[in-house]
Amino acid sequence: MSLNIDGEYDIRNINQKSFENEAKKLGLGKGIATQHFLSMVEKFEMALEQSTYELEEQGYGVAVDIQKQILKKAGIHNFKLTNP
Repeated sequence: MSLNIDGEYDIRNINQKSFENEAKKLGLGKGIATQHFLSMVEKFEMALEQSTYELEEQGYGVAVDIQKQILKKAGIHNFKLTNP
């Protein structure tokens, strides 16, 4: 299942402005969009770490390699915060 934010599917191109634009389309305020974006950015690595641990516990030996690739190519480092 794919999901787009402000018409963008590539996580590397989604930023705070994308959330603000999507919120506007949905009739939500900029503050709500910013709050959700910052919350997501803050929790991303912790959620990825937890998922990796759970997959390893279930016997998926490649979980750490996948985690590293996510962080390298499409991880939190690619989120771009805009100045208010």
